Amino acid sequence: PALAPVALVVLSDELRPGVADALERFAADGVAVKVLSGDDPRTVAALAAKAGLDVGEAVAGSEVEELDDSAGGRAALDALVARTTVFGRVTPEQKERVVASLRRGGAHVAMLGDGVNDARALKRAHVGVAMRSGSAVTRDVADIVLVDDSFDALLPARTEGRRIIDGIAVSMYVFLTRVATQGLVIMAVTMLGLGFPYSPTQVGLTLLTVGVPTLFLTLWATPSEPDPDLLSNLARFVVPASVVTAGAGTVVYTVLYQGILQGFTSGRTPAQVIEQFQSYTGLTYGTDADFAGAAATLGAQTGLSTFVGPASFVLILFLLPPHRFLAAWTAPVSDRRPAWLVLGLTVVFAGVVGTPALSSYFGLTGAARPVFLVVLPVLVCWFALMWVVLRFRLMDRMLGTHRLPGRVGQPPS
Repeated sequence: PALAPVALVVLSDELRPGVADALERFAADGVAVKVLSGDDPRTVAALAAKAGLDVGEAVAGSEVEELDDSAGGRAALDALVARTTVFGRVTPEQKERVVASLRRGGAHVAMLGDGVNDARALKRAHVGVAMRSGSAVTRDVADIVLVDDSFDALLPARTEGRRIIDGIAVSMYVFLTRVATQGLVIMAVTMLGLGFPYSPTQVGLTLLTVGVPTLFLTLWATPSEPDPDLLSNLARFVVPASVVTAGAGTVVYTVLYQGILQGFTSGRTPAQVIEQFQSYTGLTYGTDADFAGAAATLGAQTGLSTFVGPASFVLILFLLPPHRFLAAWTAPVSDRRPAWLVLGLTVVFAGVVGTPALSSYFGLTGAARPVFLVVLPVLVCWFALMWVVLRFRLMDRMLGTHRLPGRVGQPPS
């Protein structure tokens, strides 16, 4: 019998809310998006164009299959992948080859999928992203699972990831410089036979020189582009900074140690000072044979800590300079919070040194004029030398670190 049309049914793929905006923001951030699908290339291209992608010419999986894994085939595949946005009728093996091609080109690849046929490509990518509604196999091999199946959730994840990397990078500069400086000072002072330059209580001052700064600098981190040569730039900063700071600290320690020791052995030390050192050391002058050495060690340790504290704070200004005057390592930054942090830490540190109860708690002597007469000139000379070494990359050229990859003086984050 004759058939009469009753209705017209149209099936269409619909975009999820926010996909077009997310793709636009990815493009603005320099992230290239490619679509790999098992559907017909024309269908995929139409949907991709609806989402706002610059589709160009869609490529079928058969064209990928024609290119083998020989040197010439890989070069042709790399060229094809680089200029193509949409791939249709691709198999799981072909998706994996496309991801491998992108990685050969130096791209950092994140693969998003929900089906079993995406599992191989997810494992091949740097970061595998699966949908919660997808197959269990895909979720198992993925690094990230989008619990709401929302594509635009990757945008804040990328931003937060960059903030974390930036915070870790800045913390590494501060922490490694401090650790290397302490190690070099210990080695130098021990080789000079002047005793150990730190006591356990004085190490607690690292709360101000490392702990608090890294906490706030991490909180204030920005989602800036990660430094691709972080390790080489770390060497360029940490090596000269620690060597110069340790050298100046060793000078402070040696001058104060020898001066205090000679004062006690020659009998020229005032009685008031002797009484103070007797209370600090718990030893008696003229009775205990090691009194002079203990007093000299304590006084030198105080001077060393008094120098290293402000020097560590100023190094933060070299890393994040608020003004061109301090921009020896990198360009000035607009954020003034690190500068205020340095000012606050300096005030707190001065309070610790100048308050008898606090200085005694951290194993330091009270604020003494001879200490400041040695520390302040050395701090000025250290700052000038540090600025010259960083500005003209002197240590880089001496140690050969200027040959490491990356731009010399590149911002630390």
